[in-house]
Amino acid sequence: MNESTAILIVNSLLYIVTFAIYQKRIKAFQLGSFVLLFYSLISIGSIFLYNIDSVWTFEEITVFPLIYLYIVLMISFYPVLNFSNKKVCDIKMPDGMAMNIISIIVIIVYLCFFFQTILSSFSLSGLFDPATLVENYETKSDNIGYDDGKINIFGILKNFFNSILWILFMYNWIQKKKLLVIGVFLAIIISVFTSLAWGARGPLMFIILQIPFVYLVFSPLMTQKMRKQYIFTVAGFVIFIFAGGAALTIGRFDDAANFTIVDIILYYASSNFIKFDNFILDVGGCRYGDRVFPLIRLLLGLDTAGDYKTRRLLYPNLKIDDSQFTFFVGEFVIDFGPILAFLIISFFAVFFFKKLSSKKYDLGTVLLLSLVYNIIVVGFTLFPYSELGGNISILYTVFWIFVFKYFTSRRLVIGKKQLL
Repeated sequence: MNESTAILIVNSLLYIVTFAIYQKRIKAFQLGSFVLLFYSLISIGSIFLYNIDSVWTFEEITVFPLIYLYIVLMISFYPVLNFSNKKVCDIKMPDGMAMNIISIIVIIVYLCFFFQTILSSFSLSGLFDPATLVENYETKSDNIGYDDGKINIFGILKNFFNSILWILFMYNWIQKKKLLVIGVFLAIIISVFTSLAWGARGPLMFIILQIPFVYLVFSPLMTQKMRKQYIFTVAGFVIFIFAGGAALTIGRFDDAANFTIVDIILYYASSNFIKFDNFILDVGGCRYGDRVFPLIRLLLGLDTAGDYKTRRLLYPNLKIDDSQFTFFVGEFVIDFGPILAFLIISFFAVFFFKKLSSKKYDLGTVLLLSLVYNIIVVGFTLFPYSELGGNISILYTVFWIFVFKYFTSRRLVIGKKQLL
């Protein structure tokens, strides 16, 4: 065993022990349990990945970057580790009529987007064909930075509603509104079709990682029968996504004869630890927020790269860029340096902790929790709300948080009037 492997083993043990201590303290499998277990598993994967022969070569592993990463991750996990789904046992629900209208609009938007964009541009028969999927991906990559002047209003609306899809699904299911449940679930399936049609694996992973979130958050409101239905339905859904994702992966790595599907999965899941250790604390430059918060740069009157091809040309001295996974932490370090990144992440961790400390939740608070969850869990790759589109997605999420909270308070007012 070489020294680098030993360091990765100790690093993995650190996450496993943290998970064990956390479980011993809370004595239940909560959302924080999933987060720690998830990171424990991908840390184990980094050990095997580092020792795969004749596929990838990595630099030697050092201790300090992994210590830095562990500390920053634990700080960012803190708001979720303190969450208990007991808080949703008496959850305050929004006004039913408002939620019905929102659900119907979402279903219409996704169906229109599907028929206007997906069916008109792609054949559903090719969604599981590796050659077709990789061709779609290469076409999308070639068109980065090209503006044809067209605006897809349904695409914009789809992104506007994207953050609330799973919460709408669970709300309607808990409220036993069967037609709306089917419609919203169909919208989620359309999201999968969209990702496959464009040859994008990231959104597929985003969808998969919402599944444990909604289950662990809403399980106190579900009967035993509903839990079983959810597990069986989701199992088929995940198999469907993995089939498409596997076809896309095979297509994109078809010219690499030395790769196996296991190698590719390991690299996708666990290269983040190794890449972070090898490069991030001495990355060779700084992007000054150009990827993480370009919207703020625009508001300050500063130039931004606009797309990833241009950004990689603007910062040629960087030893690593967003083509490789370095966790959301790595993105902040590249943009702001290790000290400022630590301070920014710590500030937001404290902010989110205070906002999520309410004893009783409403759907707005659950949506805020999902934002934090996505940053730390979907962020095992990169910062999921980066670039202009991602920054705007945060604004969409904040908007829906206020909408849910408003209609929750509105319902309480209506209820009081009815009592009078």
